Amino acid sequence: MKIRTVVNKLNYFLRHIMLVARIRHYRQIESAYIQNKDALKPIDPEIEKAYIAKWSRLYAGVNLNCLRSSTFFSGQASLHYVPSEIYSAVIERIMNNANYAHYDMNKNNYERFLDQDCLPEAVIRRIRGDYFNREYGEISFEQAGEIFNHLNCDLFVKPAVDTKSGQNVMKLIRQVDGFYSKGVKVDFTEVVKRYQGDFIIQKYLKQYAFLAQFNPTSLNTFRVYTYRSVKDHQPYVLQVIFRMGRNGEIVDNLCHGGIFAVVGHNGGLGEVASDLLGGKYYEHPNTKVKFAGLTVPHYDRIKALAQQVSVKMIHHRLLALDISLDENGLARLVEINILGTGGMHMHIPPNEFQAGLIDEILEYCIKNKDKDDFEHIRI
Repeated sequence: MKIRTVVNKLNYFLRHIMLVARIRHYRQIESAYIQNKDALKPIDPEIEKAYIAKWSRLYAGVNLNCLRSSTFFSGQASLHYVPSEIYSAVIERIMNNANYAHYDMNKNNYERFLDQDCLPEAVIRRIRGDYFNREYGEISFEQAGEIFNHLNCDLFVKPAVDTKSGQNVMKLIRQVDGFYSKGVKVDFTEVVKRYQGDFIIQKYLKQYAFLAQFNPTSLNTFRVYTYRSVKDHQPYVLQVIFRMGRNGEIVDNLCHGGIFAVVGHNGGLGEVASDLLGGKYYEHPNTKVKFAGLTVPHYDRIKALAQQVSVKMIHHRLLALDISLDENGLARLVEINILGTGGMHMHIPPNEFQAGLIDEILEYCIKNKDKDDFEHIRI
């Protein structure tokens, strides 16, 4: 009995150390990016005190950067701005099952549980060193090369898991004599050399004109945060942001200089966009398209697809989905993110219904944070 008690105490201590390390990791990431000092200025001390009281019930060391920066951008304070490091280090780890996360985030698995029509068209997959076609039929390296050579469209090549904020995504432009990336000719052998592990080759998704107007070189996407309720098990949309690339980049990721604007509850695009440094933009810095007064087209399709995916992901209740609109206005799922999403970038206060869902998540996590079943500090 004494041995079991010692083991349990040791286990609790180690889990606590790992949790503190994870919190520190996400705080370092956040502090490295926000350089706009105005965005981090203190606000009403009573609001800050209430915010700490609310979120310290889940983790004692509450950072006020999320509250301050979100208030700075929205002009409105809210106790329901979720601290980003607590969201990534604690909440995601309780609400989602880390044991299944990498499988479910693997782009080569999406069509195992989702309709092909809601995804960019896959043409070649590499899985554990073997090659497969779109339908998961196994093919040889030579056959994969033949398929590659006979494609007459632009392509995206991505690692199957962990694109590292778009750093490992390659766009291939089809020309008469082959494929080119940044002006350099690339054949199938070069693709295999670059991507040592699993990868997927997809036909390039031509985006809707509304999205392309902001930055035509990148595939611009909506980051949709969904929650499948622990009470009624229905999927809900918590937050949507529209991400735009800039400076000729092929991806819209914030780490590549991209900017984002929050999408309102009825599809209206926020009039102010931001970047990771805390800068404010009232128009796109390259194309000069103003954000004020714009409404996202087919917003219902974007939310409907997000909810469909949420229902399918039975091991996870909180998702961050990257969704775009193709040239015909149909919603297409680009990527599923389950762990380490970096928070919700809540630059507008949630409405009353969404605030209720956030409270539901908070109470559930407080109640279950010490249960071994959740293993929410798994590396």
